[in-house]
Amino acid sequence: MVRLVPRWIDRNLSRLEQVVSMLLVALFIGWFGHYALVMFAEAERAMLQATVTNINTALRHQALTAAMKKDRDFYAGLQDINPMVDLQPRGELDSAVRQAGSGELDIVLYSYGILYPTANYLGEYGAGGPQAPEGGHWYYDKTNKELVYLVRNTEYFVSEGKDEDRVRFKVVINYADANNDGEYSPAVDKFHSVRFVPLNTYSWRL
Repeated sequence: MVRLVPRWIDRNLSRLEQVVSMLLVALFIGWFGHYALVMFAEAERAMLQATVTNINTALRHQALTAAMKKDRDFYAGLQDINPMVDLQPRGELDSAVRQAGSGELDIVLYSYGILYPTANYLGEYGAGGPQAPEGGHWYYDKTNKELVYLVRNTEYFVSEGKDEDRVRFKVVINYADANNDGEYSPAVDKFHSVRFVPLNTYSWRL
């Protein structure tokens, strides 16, 4: 008579083994959840940086075009623009953007130095911003002339400014102040460059 030895998998787990198994499962779920949240925060950081880079590219392209045309008036009031609106296509250019195929769109936008419309822009508001704002969106502070980004993954975001859940940006002109009045005067001062910069220092804990 052959006596079969029971397989380990066929026996009931002891109470200790059950506890250890549950702990391992809980640790795995916790690690995976943390990893997923970090990936979401990393994606948000990358999208924020991409938008900032696109705005800077559009600004510099248009500034270069103005310099080639010797259009010094272009720079007047540049520090107060809303990039989400003032860098958008208009007129014939808007028609060209709408008619361009997916493969041609980037070429059209790059050629004219404009910012492609973004779906996460909420609009223009006062200094307090929108009521009950949702993270992951932009809005324009028309009181302070600032473009503001609302952070979604705030647990991985650190800001040294007064705002803990947003980043404030502004268009800044670098120029030689010939008359020392502290303001850019196209007819007097020499324009050097334009940048879209954050007003509060921030970082991501990833």
